[in-house]
Amino acid sequence: MTIQNALAWRRKAMAFLGPKVTAYLALGALVGVSCFAVELAFAYGLQAFLVAAGIVDQRAVQLPAWMPRTGLKPVLAFILVVGVGRGLMNWLQVYMPAAVQEKFRHIQRARILHWALHSDSVSTHEATMLFNEWTNNSAALVYSLQFLAVQATSAIMIVVALLAISAKLSFIVAAALALLYPPVRLADRKILESSLILAKSLDDTSRRLVNSIKNLLLIQIYGTQDLEERQARTSLDAYDRRSILYHMLSGFKYALPQLVGVLLICAITLAARGYFRTSPGLLVSYFYLVIRLLQLVSTMNGSVSTLLRSWPETVILWRWWDGQAHGRPGTAVLPAAAPAPSRNGTQPVGWELDGVSFGYSGTDRPVVRNLSLKLLPGQCLVFTGPSGSGKSTLLNLLLGGLKPDKGSICVLLEGGGKQTLADFRTKLYPLIGYVGPESLLIEGTIRENLLYGLTRAPSAEEFEAALSKAECAFVTQLASGLDYRITEQGQGLSAGQKQRLSLARAFLRRPKVLILDEATSNLDQETEIRLVQTLSRVKGEMTIVAATHRSALLAIADQRLSLD
Repeated sequence: MTIQNALAWRRKAMAFLGPKVTAYLALGALVGVSCFAVELAFAYGLQAFLVAAGIVDQRAVQLPAWMPRTGLKPVLAFILVVGVGRGLMNWLQVYMPAAVQEKFRHIQRARILHWALHSDSVSTHEATMLFNEWTNNSAALVYSLQFLAVQATSAIMIVVALLAISAKLSFIVAAALALLYPPVRLADRKILESSLILAKSLDDTSRRLVNSIKNLLLIQIYGTQDLEERQARTSLDAYDRRSILYHMLSGFKYALPQLVGVLLICAITLAARGYFRTSPGLLVSYFYLVIRLLQLVSTMNGSVSTLLRSWPETVILWRWWDGQAHGRPGTAVLPAAAPAPSRNGTQPVGWELDGVSFGYSGTDRPVVRNLSLKLLPGQCLVFTGPSGSGKSTLLNLLLGGLKPDKGSICVLLEGGGKQTLADFRTKLYPLIGYVGPESLLIEGTIRENLLYGLTRAPSAEEFEAALSKAECAFVTQLASGLDYRITEQGQGLSAGQKQRLSLARAFLRRPKVLILDEATSNLDQETEIRLVQTLSRVKGEMTIVAATHRSALLAIADQRLSLD
């Protein structure tokens, strides 16, 4: 990397972090030097205390000129001042990483909020993951960086002090630390590998969860709940296994320096007394600094583990930010939902409602009151009414999502058979093609959207027929045709085109019941008329239930119901 590239990357990193976060990180090195100064003063203070307390002879210690040498009170006052300074440094080591973490989190969430509210199309999954998981993990990385800035600076200064006190003993310390490197390096590689899998597993699980919630009614009707859960659980189980491995390796890295430290202290003691003839007082200061160094190595190992754990999410956040800074779209893409079984080959079904009433708890007025109707298989029921009149409630009653307070609902079968809706509900959903008021799309290609809920592979003729019935000629005009990619909001398509795609998906399912919940609300009049003509031809092959506030569908209705 050239100097120019390095400087450019540095400016870019500072812009990503923000000026306040960058300032905090730079301040960490200064705090690290201050922490070292306090630790060094405390190490020599121990020697002075031993002399002042009469525990060791003054000839057995080596003190710098700035240390008090005689009198217990001056020594205790010095130790008290150093103790206060040490407490202040400990407070800064706790406060600064937490402060920089919160500041970074605030900066990134403000950016995400602005992006989400000012973009033409935003993935729900990407926005929620950016705002929560990816920002939180990236903030944990910044927390670790701040902690490492303090710890590494302090550790380097302690190593210099140890060399100054006794270069010979410090070779033993260096050898012990060198022995730590191979197992720690191996653990770091495993942690990074696990972190990549953790990020992908949680991303996959979240995608499926958000997608399933957004398409819940469609999933229930198409019977894909178990498959969606099973595939989400696969990712969730992988996350669980790798999380346990991460914590095991992180704990190993934290404990290893302290285990080696016990052996190191024994080796230093034998070497100091048997070979190097180090004074007892100086050995006390040396031991204290070695112990503090090993403690720092342990906590640094923990910080590095957190940094590696958070690295994949930070890369995701960086790429998103970099893309926004250069006018590129977000990076997350929802995969196509997995197919689930559908049942075809049966005859259309109808409904019989006898004295049905329903009201929501907490309201005095029922939404549906004493409703009786009989819809034969292959007929068309159209019910109209303004918003809030109960159209969606009646649909939910017909689908079994709501149970009537009074009366009964039965399903009518071809040939005169009849079953209660409660008994037939699991058999009913696989027979339904559903188009709702909102076009429930998934991020992926048009083909993947059309295939949602199918186990079979439709022929090219079936695709063509479904698109033709749904007035989706616009698909053939797209450069990629069926392989044209859309977002979950269907960016690049009009509201009417998205609604027609949902209708084509329902036709491709070869339904025996077609549920249209305001399915023509976004169509222009000419397209709606052609669609009604198509529905009039397929009526008889399937039962049609339509909730609408428009009048065009009334032309094919065998039964009409006004919910004014």
